[in-house]
Order: sequence, then structure tokens, then C-alpha cells
Amino acid sequence: MPIPFPNKKEKRSEFLSRCMDDKVMNDEFNNISQRYAICFKKWEDKKKAASAIIESKDDEVAYFMEDNN
Repeated sequence: MPIPFPNKKEKRSEFLSRCMDDKVMNDEFNNISQRYAICFKKWEDKKKAASAIIESKDDEVAYFMEDNN
């Protein structure tokens, strides 16, 4: 069950949309609230490890100093 991981410089809204639409996620978590919670947690985990967070309106992007994320 590979849960999608946010891509480098991917906006939160883009990641959540991609994660929510992922076939494996839909098959494993047919409850939309549960699927959203897992996707959002994955975003929050990435955000905690970020060197900087750039916010604009209702969206954000996580940036990293090192090139490993």
C-alpha cells in the first residue's frame, strides 16, 4: 500500500488532489474522510521537515535546503 508522497515544490492543494485521486488510495481507503486524513498527515509530515514554508492565500509550498525531498 504505497501512500503518495508530496513532490518537491508541489503545492499542498496539488498534492492533496493527487493523493485523494490516487487509485491505490481509493482502493485501500474508500472512506473519503479517512483518505483525506491520511493524505493531509503525509503533507504535514513533509511540512515539518521543510526548511521553509511559502504561503499564498489558502495554499502553501514546502521548500528544502537539501535536495533529498
